[in-house]
Amino acid sequence: MDECHQAATERKFRNQWVAIHNMIIRNTWQIIHLTATLPICLQQKWETLLGIDRSRTIFLRGPTNRIELAYNVVHVNPKTHHIESVVKQLIRMLEDNNQHADGRRIMFVASIPECDNLAKSFNCYKHHGGMSDEEKKDNMAGWKSGLIQNMDRTVRRETWIVATPGLITGYDYHRVEDVLFYEMGYGLLNLVQGGGRGGRSGQKANVIVITSDRISEFHTGLKEDDDVELMGLMVKWTHNVTECRRVIISDAMDGMKVTCQDLAGAERCDICKPDSKTAEMIEMAVMNSDKPRGAIMPMEDIQDVIGRNAEVGKKGGKEWDDDMDDMEFEGDDLILSLDLSTIKTPAPTKSLPSTSTLECSTHKNWGLVLAT
Repeated sequence: MDECHQAATERKFRNQWVAIHNMIIRNTWQIIHLTATLPICLQQKWETLLGIDRSRTIFLRGPTNRIELAYNVVHVNPKTHHIESVVKQLIRMLEDNNQHADGRRIMFVASIPECDNLAKSFNCYKHHGGMSDEEKKDNMAGWKSGLIQNMDRTVRRETWIVATPGLITGYDYHRVEDVLFYEMGYGLLNLVQGGGRGGRSGQKANVIVITSDRISEFHTGLKEDDDVELMGLMVKWTHNVTECRRVIISDAMDGMKVTCQDLAGAERCDICKPDSKTAEMIEMAVMNSDKPRGAIMPMEDIQDVIGRNAEVGKKGGKEWDDDMDDMEFEGDDLILSLDLSTIKTPAPTKSLPSTSTLECSTHKNWGLVLAT
C-alpha cells in the first residue's frame, strides 16, 4: 500500500483506506506499507486505524531531513505591501537566478479559485481538481516543456506552475528548483511532502512559505488529536524566528531535533543564514512590490477591535446602554419643528373591523400606539 500515511491524514478517504486494509487482513496476505511522510507523532494513530499488530510488524524508517532543501519564510504586512505583487516579483527573480534548462518551479495554493486567479495573473501553467483530465495533461506537458505561448502567439520561457495540494503526492519531476507555498492553508505535513518535490536531482532547491497572516496561535476549535495535517505545528514553524527551520520538522517527523549545522553539506535556512542570496531576492521583491490600493484591515486587527468593544459591553456604558432616553439624534430638531396638522392622512383602502385593535408596545415617552 503506497502513501499509506493517508489512512490517518486524509479524512475524506479514511473509510476507504480502512475497508481496503480489512479486505487484505481477511485474505491473510502479507502487507507492505510504503510512505515517506508518516510523522512519528502520528504513528500510533495510524497503527490503530489500520489495526497494525506491532508484534508482527517490522518498521524501517529513514530520516526525513533533505540536505539540499533551503527553507525560507516571508511575512508580508498587508497594510504596506500587496502579497500578490511580492510573489510576482519574487518568482521572476528566482527564475532569472537559475537558468538551468531542465529547471522547473511549483507554487502551491490552498484553493481552486486562488489557483485560477494566480495562474492568470502570472501567466503561467496551473493544475487543480476542477480541471478536466485533458486540461491537466496539456498544462503539465506545457510546464515540463518550459515554454508557453503568449496572447500574440509568441513563445517565451515559463517554468512555473500554480497547483493545489493535489500535486503534492503522486507526481515527481526530476529537477524542481523552487517550491513556493502561497499563504497559510497547509499543515506541516504538506510542507514536508510538497517541499520534497524539490531537489530530486540532488541540486539545491528553495522551499519558501510566503504569508500575510500574522496570527501566531493555531485555531483552538480543532482538537490536537484531530490535527492530523499538523496545522498547529505549521503555524508554530512559520512564526518561529529563533531556532533552525529543520528543528520542528525533524522533531515531528523523526522524533529527533536536527539543525542545518548538524547535517554535513546541508543548505542553510533563513534563520541559520539570514544573508543568503535567496533572502536578498526576497527582500528586493518586497521592496519593489506594489502598495495596497485601498484600506486593508487584517483579520487579527478586526478580532482585536471586536475584543475591545466586547470589553466595553461587559463593563456597561453609553456604547452598550439599552436606555435610549438620553440619546440625541441629529434629526431631533427637525422632527420637533414639523407641523403635523398639515399632513393629510389618506383614506384606508380597506377598513378594519371595529372590534379589532392593532397595538404596538410603547417605549417610555417615544413609543407609538396604533389603534382603530
